[in-house]
Amino acid sequence: AGTFNNNVLSMNAGIAALTEAFTSDVSSELHQRGEVLRDRLNSLFVESGVGLCASGMGSLLNLHPVEGPVEAPASLDAADDRVRELLFLELLDRGFYVARRGFIALSVAVTDSDLDAFVSALKDTISVCKTVLPSRVDA
Repeated sequence: AGTFNNNVLSMNAGIAALTEAFTSDVSSELHQRGEVLRDRLNSLFVESGVGLCASGMGSLLNLHPVEGPVEAPASLDAADDRVRELLFLELLDRGFYVARRGFIALSVAVTDSDLDAFVSALKDTISVCKTVLPSRVDA
């Protein structure tokens, strides 16, 4: 049993998406866009002196309320869920939805302009909330 089991239309749509719309080039561009965004976010956190980090691979990212790097579950022992909630609400107020746990999944529809606006919104969030965000140890 399942919603789309043995549904020929859904299977053909999936094949078309994977062979015609989501090509190898599109996949590579999306992966690279995520890698660049993660680097931009981590640079922003260092420059701002806040103990936040972004982890992930390709188009999948996660914001963490720790300085990082996040290499194992124990890396998140000091994470404060209130910081995650604050980032979620502040970014939502600025028009950007990230999962409450900090998860971000880019899609092919996301443009470089969209990412510039997101980084700007996060920079504004850090500016407004800096007094309650964790500080970097090396700051």
